[in-house]
Amino acid sequence: MEKISSEIQVAVHPKFQHRMRGLDISEHIFTYEVQIINNSKSPIQLIARHWEIYDAGGEHKTVRGAGVVGQQPIIEPGETYTYQSAVGILVELGSMSGYYLMEDLNAGDTVRVEIPKFILTLPYKLN
Repeated sequence: MEKISSEIQVAVHPKFQHRMRGLDISEHIFTYEVQIINNSKSPIQLIARHWEIYDAGGEHKTVRGAGVVGQQPIIEPGETYTYQSAVGILVELGSMSGYYLMEDLNAGDTVRVEIPKFILTLPYKLN
């Protein structure tokens, strides 16, 4: 899934990892790799993230915070920044979408970069 916003391209690749069972809860754990490509002529800095996480059971979570995985990376023109993270949902199907707030370091402007919606689902075998 890809979306270009203000010359910044975001691609997300989710992958089911495992089901985690506890005494009171069972969660499906997914990892996802995000690639952010700076196609602009200015260096950008990823300042904040905003995620909307839904599952087919009707649960909804909003996650906001500074940067990603503890960093606020600067991405130079023509460069790609890649990181991995994880999420857990209660049922076998869900989705995520959101946006990053980035600063154009030449202009000083804040840019909202949309993260395309992607599906979280278990791999199924067809017999």
